Amino acid sequence: MAIVVLHLSDIHIRSKQDWILNKAQKIASCTYGSLHNASAAFIVVSGDIAYSGKPDEYDAAKSF
Repeated sequence: MAIVVLHLSDIHIRSKQDWILNKAQKIASCTYGSLHNASAAFIVVSGDIAYSGKPDEYDAAKSF
């Protein structure tokens, strides 16, 4: 049984132009390549998602 785990930590999103949001497609592509052999996949985002906890920062994170 293979399990894929994508763990991102402390991504600190500030706005919709944040660097990690621009890399989302590349992150997904790298992860997708491992899924064909996996029986389970987990995406874990630990630590701070938003930079300072403002609602617009979390709104930007939703697109990720």
